[in-house]
Amino acid sequence: CPLCQTGISLYRSIRFKPTQATPDYPAKIINAPCFLPNALAGDYWVIGAGPRSDAYEWAIISAGEPTESYTDGCTTKISGVNGAGLWLFHRMKVAPTKAIKEMRSLIRGMGYTLSQLNTVEQAGCTYKGARIKG
Repeated sequence: CPLCQTGISLYRSIRFKPTQATPDYPAKIINAPCFLPNALAGDYWVIGAGPRSDAYEWAIISAGEPTESYTDGCTTKISGVNGAGLWLFHRMKVAPTKAIKEMRSLIRGMGYTLSQLNTVEQAGCTYKGARIKG
């Protein structure tokens, strides 16, 4: 596929091809390595972005529909490949506390649990060998 030649390289030797699953929902994509058929692709849904629609600094991505229930809400699976994951992304290497609070508030308001989120320490990362868009 053409995307395999110019696709997004998350690993040095594997190319991924994000595909819009349906034109009615542009924020819902599927993604898989180019060598796999779309039937084996995982869901990646943009469920929030902000702080404003004309100035995106962060995004919240869910691995599809939440399937796991907790006393304080629901989430996707917390292990496995497809259907597992909820990510809070920011353009800055280390997201400002205010942005994290906004994202957490948004997903909590959607009924997601916060108890299963893992904090990934970013401070001090050198990203050696990574191409970081400026």
